[in-house]
Amino acid sequence: MLTRTRKEEIISQLTAVMQEDRTIFVVESKGVDVATLTALRLNLRSAGSSMQMVKNTLASRAVKDTAYESLMPFFKGVSVLLVGSDSLGMAKAVQTFMKDHEGAISYKGGVMDGADVSLEMLKALASIPPLEQLRAELVGVLAAPAAEIVRVLKAKPQAVVSVLSNRVEKGE
Repeated sequence: MLTRTRKEEIISQLTAVMQEDRTIFVVESKGVDVATLTALRLNLRSAGSSMQMVKNTLASRAVKDTAYESLMPFFKGVSVLLVGSDSLGMAKAVQTFMKDHEGAISYKGGVMDGADVSLEMLKALASIPPLEQLRAELVGVLAAPAAEIVRVLKAKPQAVVSVLSNRVEKGE
């Protein structure tokens, strides 16, 4: 049995975590063994996030009068809090885990940067490519015009003259 002091400590710890992190997802884990939950914890840790199992009443008290108050209806049954600051990494970790361990957890809801996150939004977030890939695509788009100029300049001088005259005719 938790003492009143211990409960207050847990609530203050949760409140501190909520002030540090931007994203909280609530999932349900009925009848899940420890090994499966450990796999989820490892997936989240690799995404820079964490998992906390807390009593529903303590979680409800921690989110009361905060940006996460919309999570209160989800604190029923066996609730697990997933918290982190990398929203995309966390969404990818949860979505991957849900695919790999079908039925192990079910997504209840979440809040990211003050906005509610539905299951559909979680799936959409998980489908966004990694930041490195987005940067590479942006560099490719930005480099395309320069590559085209280099390609034209490498052509025979006559071809350059014909390309330039075609552009002048089009009014470019």
